[in-house]
Amino acid sequence: MLSHPAHFIALGFGSGLSPVAPGTAGTLWAWLAYLVLQGFLTTSQIGWLIAV
Repeated sequence: MLSHPAHFIALGFGSGLSPVAPGTAGTLWAWLAYLVLQGFLTTSQIGWLIAV
């Protein structure tokens, strides 16, 4: 995960590695990332980002 900065960001800063409720922590990170990206990208651009 720490081999490249992009991996660290893509993996939600390690949110899924939480010892307590890793799925919940990962989901919360995904919602936060979506809300931030929604202000900068269109819906089709977000879809393309997810597909790639």
